[in-house]
Amino acid sequence: MIARNLDDVQVNMRQVRITCAQAYAVEEHGQALTAAVGQWDTAANQRGYVGDIFRIITPLEPEEMGALVQKDTGQRINQLFRDRDTLTGKGTSRLDQVFEAEAGIIANAQPLTPARAKELGKKHSNISQGPLSVCVFQQEGALCGGEGKADFRLCHPGQCRNSVMTLANRALYELMRRQYLASGRPRSLSAAKDMDERNPDIAKEFASTDDAALLRINSDHVDEYIREALEDLA
Repeated sequence: MIARNLDDVQVNMRQVRITCAQAYAVEEHGQALTAAVGQWDTAANQRGYVGDIFRIITPLEPEEMGALVQKDTGQRINQLFRDRDTLTGKGTSRLDQVFEAEAGIIANAQPLTPARAKELGKKHSNISQGPLSVCVFQQEGALCGGEGKADFRLCHPGQCRNSVMTLANRALYELMRRQYLASGRPRSLSAAKDMDERNPDIAKEFASTDDAALLRINSDHVDEYIREALEDLA
């Protein structure tokens, strides 16, 4: 999600490295992902690169990452529960089973504590966020063919029995389809057609929504994620 025209933008390699670290950090499982991409073995090493955004990226030792991912997954489940009316995809029935099983935690009027989020994520480690879909992974019916976990490289958003699409997922899906169309290249046009055939309702949903609004849907989603992360650190 970037500006289409970067003609007036000038950056050096160091700025690219730091900016990429920041971009990763604010996404789902961002702290663990940042460490993996940077190949940082210790918190001290990581802090040397991203100390300027310490409040967003809490430097982690490797053994801490599993707990972080569990907490993040729990928070994701809680968010999905709040947004249930906006979710689509063939995996919603599997997600509803999770909601039913965990109603005592996620339907509670009290805010989800980090400890309860971690407990929730530990029980449902099969739930993960991909580029265009949330996966409630079960081997049966997994169109990606993943062994024990989702393989998002081969994901079938909306079609797979594991796939749940949020509003932000669908907005990004539609933006990607439009970009393929705009390129005019045969392979891109074929990809756009394939996307429309797989999920025809998405283009209809956003028929009156321009590209800028689709970008705002995604940026609002990221902003909410950052806000909740900072509240958790406070």
